[in-house]
Amino acid sequence: MSTRVLIVEDHKDSLEVLSLQLKSMGYEVIAAFTAEEGIEKAETHIVTLPVAVYMQCPALRRMTIRFYADGRIEEFPNGKLHSFPLEPRDTIILRSGGGGGYGDPRQRPPELVREDVLEGYVSLGRAAEEYGVVLDPETLAVDREATRALREEG
Repeated sequence: MSTRVLIVEDHKDSLEVLSLQLKSMGYEVIAAFTAEEGIEKAETHIVTLPVAVYMQCPALRRMTIRFYADGRIEEFPNGKLHSFPLEPRDTIILRSGGGGGYGDPRQRPPELVREDVLEGYVSLGRAAEEYGVVLDPETLAVDREATRALREEG
């Protein structure tokens, strides 16, 4: 049996290109176009390689889901910042809302930038530099006045 990989990608061209690349390398590819379809396929197919998931579905809550070969399931709240050993036949689903983003980052609601900081995706410094959001370094509360002033200046 060939090595089976699950790919979830909501951009058809990217899904096709990645599938073709993996197939040319000898992998059997199970492809899904939506997050829901990907989760269903992860639960119903035996995947012999950790799951390759390239999702950009903004409505999804970011998380990593580990399906153990013995049937256990474990969820981790942050979708990208984990490191753990995998056993044969374990699979991983990485759910991540987003991609490169669009629009002016300084228009992103401060509360969402704060969530990104709390989850480890954005540092305090980058929150201020890129998004114009100032957070209290101790409480991580949004400093609304400082955020307004920083966004106005720049």
